[in-house]
Amino acid sequence: MNLSDFLKENRPAMLARALSWGNDYARAEDAVQEAARRVLEAWPTYDGVSDLAPWFIRIMRNAYIDSLRRYSDSADSLDAPIGESEDGYLLFADPAGKEPGALEALASGESSVRLARALGRLSKPFLRVLLVVDANGHDYGTAAKALGIPPGTVRSRLSRARAAFRRAWRRTA
Repeated sequence: MNLSDFLKENRPAMLARALSWGNDYARAEDAVQEAARRVLEAWPTYDGVSDLAPWFIRIMRNAYIDSLRRYSDSADSLDAPIGESEDGYLLFADPAGKEPGALEALASGESSVRLARALGRLSKPFLRVLLVVDANGHDYGTAAKALGIPPGTVRSRLSRARAAFRRAWRRTA
């Protein structure tokens, strides 16, 4: 069995396993993706006879633990300088263009309390990637280095973070 076939068949089960370790969807998905990357790098050492699942699970668990260690040392701060308007408000725009974004709402006189509430509803991984890319304007490569995650993870997590922010924004109306 090749790695692609293994992932197609087992990705949902691997994601469920990673979710059972902490109930954090973003971290679980990152662990699966990172494990796939690590297994692909080590693929030449795989004998093709041994069961791939235990090897993959061990690598995935190590990736999950690595992410816990990496993020446990960092603190989130919404009052750090992260790209502010002239009035001191955080700058976010609705990337889908379907509804007024936070910037437009703030410009129309809405309180920054709504923005803080919406951001407060995001998980730490979503908040981090949203702040690094959308608030600070960094590209995916720079964000990946700053966050210590692969660029593909930045793109997928940012998409989910933007969607979660839009949902949180609507709920705080």
